[in-house]
Amino acid sequence: MEKTLYLAEREDLRIRRDGPSLWIEQAEQAGRRVPARLVRRVLIRGNVALDTGSMMLFADRGVPITLLRRDGTPSAVILPISSNDQRRVMRQLGTIEDRQKRNRLIAWLEAWQHGRQMALAGRIAPQVLAQWKRDGFRPEDYEAVLEHHVDRPVAESGERAFVAGLLFEFVLSELASEGWDPHVGIRRSTGPLGLAHDLTEALGPEADRVWIEAMANNRAPFATSFGLVREFERANGRLTKLLRLMLRQYERLLWEA
Repeated sequence: MEKTLYLAEREDLRIRRDGPSLWIEQAEQAGRRVPARLVRRVLIRGNVALDTGSMMLFADRGVPITLLRRDGTPSAVILPISSNDQRRVMRQLGTIEDRQKRNRLIAWLEAWQHGRQMALAGRIAPQVLAQWKRDGFRPEDYEAVLEHHVDRPVAESGERAFVAGLLFEFVLSELASEGWDPHVGIRRSTGPLGLAHDLTEALGPEADRVWIEAMANNRAPFATSFGLVREFERANGRLTKLLRLMLRQYERLLWEA
């Protein structure tokens, strides 16, 4: 099964390329070999010693590398030279000038985000969901439900931001594997990685679900980074199905007259 390779800053951590694999060394532990063919996503948090050969190993396989700040938010992305499906890309570019189609796509994104927020609310606050179905809800109502459930402020939660970064890398790797141009966005029609940001935002409540479940499964007051990554891996199947469904719908909308 393809996995996420998560590398966090440690003074004693050394990584180098060894043929089609990475060789990872850490003080007082036996070295480990990680075959690149098993890795679908790479996240690097903080200052990690990684040689260019290792980065090229993943670039040649079309695997993006996301660099995370120490607080877990994405800082930069290393992408392979374009291997996009040009027919798809031309359709993507066409939406920038077609206001009617772009508005339909924006409404589609909003419907996805709204639906995932409703689904999460149904899991953690069924009584609130019933009220939302009756009266509607605003973005701040969703944030309030999260705060009430975890009993702490969520707007500046480093753990929540970290899981959102995991989701961003997940979305980006799927776009790269399918040949979509991640820069041609819907809401974000200009600027880098617009489509990746748009889809990540629409699926954001799924990242919140991972975060909440990781907090519930962790004995300490806060989940560790590795605990969050493990919980994200457990959700991989569900997230893959949702994202691929989104991309099939997106493709159909692009090809509609």
